[in-house]
Order: sequence, then C-alpha cells, then structure tokens
Amino acid sequence: SSTQIRGVGPPGVSVALAFEPRRLCWCSRATVHLAAMGDSGHDEEEKAGLLANTQEAIYGRLNGSSRRLDATRRAAIESEEIGLNVMSELQGQREGILRSKAHLHDVDDNLGLSRKVLQTLGIRVQANQLMLMLIAALLTVANIVVVYSKMQKLAAYIPFR
Repeated sequence: SSTQIRGVGPPGVSVALAFEPRRLCWCSRATVHLAAMGDSGHDEEEKAGLLANTQEAIYGRLNGSSRRLDATRRAAIESEEIGLNVMSELQGQREGILRSKAHLHDVDDNLGLSRKVLQTLGIRVQANQLMLMLIAALLTVANIVVVYSKMQKLAAYIPFR
C-alpha cells in the first residue's frame, strides 16, 4: 500500500513521489505532511514548497550517499593497490628465498665434495707419515748395522793385550 504524490518541481518538470507508510524512516516530514494534505483543497504553493523541500532532502541524501559510496570505492581501490603491492613484495621475497635455497643446495653439494677431498688428504697424510716412520726406522737400523760392522773391523786390527 504505497501512496503517490504528484507535484511540480523545477519549472516545467512534473514530479511524482511514492512512499510506503511502513517505511517513513527515509521520508521527510514534509513528504508525510504533503501526503496527508491529499486533495483537500489546500494551497498549491504550499504543496509545491513541501514537495521542493522533500526533493531537496532526497537529493541531499542521494548526494551524501554518492559521496560515501565514492569514498568507499576509493578506499577499496586503495586497499586493492596496497594488497597488490604486498603480494608483489611477497612474490619478490619468495623468489629471493628460492634463490637462497638453490644456493644453499649448491653450497651443501660443495661442502660434501670438500669433505671427501679432506678425508682423502687425511688418509694420504697418515700414509705418508707411516712411510716416513718406516724409512726412519730402516735408516736407523742401517746406521746401527754400519756402525757395528765398522766396530768389528776396527776390533780386528787392534790386538787385545
């Protein structure tokens, strides 16, 4: 059950407004008063004035709503830009982490190879030390044999009394 109000707006423009009695919260008092006047023979100027006030209130609300909607749209666009920037930064960080991970695997492979080389060098050092000790022992034994044989020959030339 809606009520329609017809009136005159700006020059040459016919205006028709409709409202539902249950939804008076968005209607101005002028609209309700205008609707209550009906066709009771009141002054047309008063009706036109009330209608103009109603239209101004409606246009004011529409403009306010439009401004809030535009502000909300700008905020949404700004939020979207911020989100895209954050996602871009996160993508860059992800690529950096993946590069670091690849470098870490390369370093790990190189460390494994270095470990094997060091183990081989350690084994060779131990083998060289063992060979050096054996050569030193052999030379010591050879020196002892030479000294002993020289002492034997010397003892043969010197008579014992």
